[in-house]
Amino acid sequence: YGLLGFVALEYMLFENAGPRALGKYTRPQLVYLVGVANDLCNMCVRLEASWAGLDNVTEEKQTILGDAELEPTFDYGASMRNSGKGCIDIATEVGSQKIGRPANGTSSEDINYIESPYSQNSKTDFIDNIISIRNTYQGMTSGDASVSDWIEVVDPVLDTEVRNAISTAIEKIQACPAPFVDNRTAQAWKDAATYCNNDLVNALTKALTVLSVEK
Repeated sequence: YGLLGFVALEYMLFENAGPRALGKYTRPQLVYLVGVANDLCNMCVRLEASWAGLDNVTEEKQTILGDAELEPTFDYGASMRNSGKGCIDIATEVGSQKIGRPANGTSSEDINYIESPYSQNSKTDFIDNIISIRNTYQGMTSGDASVSDWIEVVDPVLDTEVRNAISTAIEKIQACPAPFVDNRTAQAWKDAATYCNNDLVNALTKALTVLSVEK
C-alpha cells in the first residue's frame, strides 16, 4: 500500500520542497503516476459511496465504480443510522425472551426457556447483554468517540434518558435474586423484564429515530 495513495503521489510530484521538473520523469514513471492518481480518484469515489450509499452518488461515479469493480460492500452511513436497531433487538430479547418467558410464562416450554441453567450463570449473562448495549452506545473506554457523543449534541435530554435507561436496566437485574433458575418467578425478575422490554427499548427507539432522521 506504500506504492499507492497520497504519499506515493507526493513522492513522485515533489523534490526538495518544490515540484519535480517534468524532464526528470521517465515514461514508466509517468505511467505509474497517472495510474496512482486514477486509483486514488477511484478510492475517493468509493469512500463517498460507502457513506452516502451507492444509489446516492452521481451516475458518473456509479459508472466509475462499476468499471473498476469497486462497488462498496458495506454502507457505513446506513450502518451508523441504524446502529441502535441491534441494541433494541438485544433489549427486547433480554426483556421478553431470556427473562420474560421463564418469569411470566406458564407452559413447560416457557419455564424451560432459561439461559445457562446448569452453570446458574444466567444473571451474569443478562447483565453482560445490557453492558453490550452500553458499550455500543457509549463506547467501551472512557473518551471513545461514540453514538452517545453525537446524540448529546443534537438532543442532550435524550442522551441522558438513554444512558439512565441502560444503567437502570443493569441495576434492576443486579438487584434480582440469584440463581435465576430457582427464582425466576420473583417479582424483581418480572420488573426487570418489563423495564428492559419497555423503558429501555423506548429510549433506544428514540435514539434510533434521531439517528435515522439526522444526516
